[in-house]
Amino acid sequence: MPVTPAWARTSRERLMVTRLRAGRWRMLLRGWRLAAALAVLIAASLPARAERLGAYDYPFVDPILATVVATPTAFQPPNLPNLEETRLLERRWIRPFPARPVPPVFWYEYPGVEVGFARQNGPAPLVVVVAGTGGSARSLTTINVAQALYYGGYHVLTVPSPTSLDFIVQGSQTGVPGRQRDDARDLYRLIELALGDVRGQVDWTSVNLIGFSLGGMNAAFLAELDAREHRIGFNKVLVLNPPVSLYNSTKILDDMFDRYLGSQPGAFKAYLDELVKKFSKIYLASSGQVDLTGDYLYRIFRVLEPTNEDLQTLVGVVFRLAASTISFSADVITRSGYMVPADAELSATTPLGDYSRVAAALTFRDYITGLFVPFFARQEPGYTLDFAIKNESLHSIEGFLRSARNVALITNEDDIILAPGELHYLEQVFGDRATIYPTGGHCGNFTQHEYVDRINAYFRP
Repeated sequence: MPVTPAWARTSRERLMVTRLRAGRWRMLLRGWRLAAALAVLIAASLPARAERLGAYDYPFVDPILATVVATPTAFQPPNLPNLEETRLLERRWIRPFPARPVPPVFWYEYPGVEVGFARQNGPAPLVVVVAGTGGSARSLTTINVAQALYYGGYHVLTVPSPTSLDFIVQGSQTGVPGRQRDDARDLYRLIELALGDVRGQVDWTSVNLIGFSLGGMNAAFLAELDAREHRIGFNKVLVLNPPVSLYNSTKILDDMFDRYLGSQPGAFKAYLDELVKKFSKIYLASSGQVDLTGDYLYRIFRVLEPTNEDLQTLVGVVFRLAASTISFSADVITRSGYMVPADAELSATTPLGDYSRVAAALTFRDYITGLFVPFFARQEPGYTLDFAIKNESLHSIEGFLRSARNVALITNEDDIILAPGELHYLEQVFGDRATIYPTGGHCGNFTQHEYVDRINAYFRP
């Protein structure tokens, strides 16, 4: 019982004390409520934290080695299906622009843009897989992702990167890949046509989307486009190992090549010749048993014992070849006169040796500054290099990515294509929709068993 003060002798004074005490408690209660409301407000204003995973069952801590070798079989799920050997990945060709003539030099691309389709026996969600830089619908990493999803019980549709040759020739409206909103519209058109091609043959319960590397950036822009147009209605979207800035990531990859081969005349050709010679020697010693899995590449690694410098050079060479293909094919399609004279008529029998040597010397930066920006600047005078650097990045759709609860991210802390600060940026933008593995390099851990379980769990209804 509260003690009445000595000065409160009359009933009126005692009533005053009671009211004062009641008022003080009401003020305290209001203060507590205000403090609780402020705490909730502050908590709501803080970005949700990404999930950073600890050590897991993956053998490589070197990011370059992980990028090159990927995941040996011992670390994959048991009974992971091989879609190539079992022929479960059907080949289909789509022609988004059937009236467009195919340049004779690309005669072998005539059937159309190749897509792959793997179907379950009954109703299931469908996941569309967008390939990475230069990748086809049947490239090694594309199939790795498709196998992981098929293993999880999903129908799978694989589509090539907008930077692949068949897409540039027959799937791109402009023929100049890299402008993300244009690429998203082209991919959207292709996916709609591919779904229409199998509609009625396959029973899907939802359509979902996954993309890796450059395909991860493509998937993010596709999600933003679909959120506005609703023509497909992607249920869930998963972005794997995306670049944040196309310009920053291509600079990193260009530097890997230039650091060891760029300044030496003829070094590129000499490197490729030596690589083919070494590979042929191992191929003959293996009685022709070549599957290009993580196991086989790891055996090559153990035989050749490459240094970290060798591995970085190899990564740089792979992406330099992709840059060469993009530059040559975009130049031919648009008649930009960048390396091929604008009035040249290249036939199926035209010798391409000179063009190949020129293309091999071109970096991604050369493509961006020499062909990409000038092409779009002719259509849009304000389209400068600075504008392109900002526009062709996740920064340009940051508002959408922060609010899109159906779009999630998985990447690796040691991803080699991320510039300083970009991993932190991804964590801030995706928040609790981001998962960060400590190792795996660039796309090296896609078939690791825990990783497979995680991507399948994400798409599970």
